[in-house]
Amino acid sequence: MLKMTEERNSLGREAGENLGKLSMTCRLKIVILLLLGVLMSRQGSFAREEKKQIGDRFGGEEVRYEAGFWIFPAIGAGTAHFYALGNDRFLIIHEGQAQGLAGWLTRNRKEVHRAWMATDRQGSRLIPLRLEEESVIGEWNRKKTTRYDYTARKVLMETVKDGEVSRETVEIPPGVHYDNPMTAYYNFRYGVYGEVAPGREFIISTVPRKGQGTFRVAVAPENEAARIREEDPEKKGKDLLVRIFLEQEFLGSPRGEIEVWFDKDLNPVSGLVRKVKYIGDIKGRITQFAYRPAALNPRIP
Repeated sequence: MLKMTEERNSLGREAGENLGKLSMTCRLKIVILLLLGVLMSRQGSFAREEKKQIGDRFGGEEVRYEAGFWIFPAIGAGTAHFYALGNDRFLIIHEGQAQGLAGWLTRNRKEVHRAWMATDRQGSRLIPLRLEEESVIGEWNRKKTTRYDYTARKVLMETVKDGEVSRETVEIPPGVHYDNPMTAYYNFRYGVYGEVAPGREFIISTVPRKGQGTFRVAVAPENEAARIREEDPEKKGKDLLVRIFLEQEFLGSPRGEIEVWFDKDLNPVSGLVRKVKYIGDIKGRITQFAYRPAALNPRIP
């Protein structure tokens, strides 16, 4: 009887030890599987959150807007399209035109901007190749073409006005990236110059003209943006207030002072161009925002 009891106890201890070993093994497997699960879920999260290249982020973007001043809600309208041309080449076409009474007073003034661009090797920054700026007022026409020659490290500018042609060349210093207002607008929204957050300020390099080779972009502090937003009857989507100081003529504003409201994804909601000649402040609002990839194959310079 004692022997049988000892055998049962021995078997019990062995079974208990095996069960303990099995439990420890199971627990270890569970821990490993949980750890792998966490890592895999994090890797999946990282893949989902991986940032698109700048061309993929904005390719096909189409914006329609209207602008007004004082008691005139719609004195002009415009569109801006971001086209992907293939081979990491892109084109932005912006067209704005006065309409109604303003159109009659300004002889149907029209502004057209075409900006050809490439990207850096990482696809994380737009690099200007060519910019065409055309103003048409009645029979009067002014066209300025800016070409960026990175092999010769030069920017070549040609202006045709009143039948006369003027040319200017500016050197590109080593390590310097010159942006124009078109490329800077998208680079800023992509975060090329740093995280866009309340209270931050950015200095962006442009082709020097008359000694001025930079413009400043300031994101309003949250308390200031909240105060201005509270006074605005149209508050929806206005998350970040950005002020741009070009320090050069832009769309009729002698110093190029612009305010833009963006939503949390840095898509534009409304804008304001300050102190436009003969008019004052011009307010603009987005009437349509969409992504419409379009077939277009213009000549690449």
